[in-house]
Amino acid sequence: AASASAASVAAAARAGLELGDLLTAANDTPLRSSVGLALLLDQLTGRPAVTLHYLRGNEAETTRLVLPPE
Repeated sequence: AASASAASVAAAARAGLELGDLLTAANDTPLRSSVGLALLLDQLTGRPAVTLHYLRGNEAETTRLVLPPE
């Protein structure tokens, strides 16, 4: 489990996400909580990437997150 978590952090860093970024949507599905993100990512089995929308300060940004292999 620790390696999966480390892989997720590394994938987020490669996507350009930073500590403090506020995720607002994934693949155009609004996110209301970290649980919502986890549920959405669980549904993406077999898909190599997800488009994330987020706020950094007052700026809306978009990035593509390549998911670590299972």
